[in-house]
Amino acid sequence: MIWCFLLIFTIASIVGSTDLDELCSGNTCRLSDLDTRLQFSAKTAPRIDTLSLGFCSDFRVLELTPNLEYLNLINCSRDFNFDALNTMSQLKLLRIRDSRLSELHHDQFAKMPALEALCLNGNAIEGMVNGTFAQLQELVTLELSDNSIKFLSKSVFYPLMKLESLDLSNNKITSITADTFSRNVQLNLLRLNGNPLTNLIFPSDLPKFRLDFLDLSDCTQLKNLQLSVEVNTLVLDNCGVERLRSNKSIQRLRAAESKLTHVDLHGAQLDGVFLSEILCDLQTLEWLDLSNTSIETSHVSGSNFNHRRCPLLNIRFLNLSRNQIDSLPSESPLFGPSLIILDLSHNKLESISMEPTKSHNLQSLRLEGNNLTSFYYRYFYDWHRNLKELAFYDNKFGSSFNNEIVEYFSLKHVHVIQKDNQARDTPKPLH
Repeated sequence: MIWCFLLIFTIASIVGSTDLDELCSGNTCRLSDLDTRLQFSAKTAPRIDTLSLGFCSDFRVLELTPNLEYLNLINCSRDFNFDALNTMSQLKLLRIRDSRLSELHHDQFAKMPALEALCLNGNAIEGMVNGTFAQLQELVTLELSDNSIKFLSKSVFYPLMKLESLDLSNNKITSITADTFSRNVQLNLLRLNGNPLTNLIFPSDLPKFRLDFLDLSDCTQLKNLQLSVEVNTLVLDNCGVERLRSNKSIQRLRAAESKLTHVDLHGAQLDGVFLSEILCDLQTLEWLDLSNTSIETSHVSGSNFNHRRCPLLNIRFLNLSRNQIDSLPSESPLFGPSLIILDLSHNKLESISMEPTKSHNLQSLRLEGNNLTSFYYRYFYDWHRNLKELAFYDNKFGSSFNNEIVEYFSLKHVHVIQKDNQARDTPKPLH
């Protein structure tokens, strides 16, 4: 009788347990909360390297996956035992999503030195301390979006020398200082969209620091943005930025529903072929400085903007000085109906016709330092009778023709700026 009982018990135990290896297909395994009712056998599953768990109440299944490299945890409770993950030293990716971690502590991931990607999206994280990621020397991707992070200390991402992609979108961050990313020299993708930023400063003393992609969309409280780093694609959709200043390279600017009125790219390293990719979303733009950016005639011509709608109707101030422009192209959206101040000085203009400009409100025109040999000044003035200021010295006019122009415009009460009384950098809009 005793023998029969033991036999029945043994059979029941065998029938009631499940091999993890049989439950999962291939090297990937997905277990939901319903699977917690299963009794797994002690047999390990060495071929499984990717595991997704819809529960965090029982981590004993981790003991059965000695070669696990990719772990995805969803909907963990606030009090789940994080220490249970410290045995996963071979993990390359850890994703904890829609859980409640609240805070990340010092050396939180110290037992996972092989991590290359850490994704902690949607976990109600409020704080991180210096040293949280200290041991993650191999980390390339860090995602912290949709949390409640308010403050970033200057060393929170130290050392993370291999970090390339950082997602901090949809948090509560108000300020980022120059020290925040100063050690992350490989960083090239940064998402800060959806934060209440009022201050954003990038390190200016790192010559190799550049961003392929910077997203500041929906940062509605950020009013002024000064970039001291190269950015390939800058996203300002529905952003509060009104003034943008950069003397570095910007290739593409996406700014749907933006409030940008002032863009200062003086001295920036622009590829003029992509000028439309920078400007055409800026329907509220009033002030534009593209001086000393190596722009050529073809870059500001209408054909460079034909592939997309580009309604730049509000530009009042336009500085194109110190470039390579040799003629004024027709149908350029830059010379719109609102233009008041236009600086074309120190280019390669050989002749000047203001017919391409659609504005009859032009008040100031700078032409000095070009290669002009002729100027149909009477015809020009017929087009622009609101002109108040004109500079055309250091061209190739003869002295008698030069005096003729000066006399004509003086009679029209237009101030002709002479070289002797010049001491100016960038012209300021007239009020």
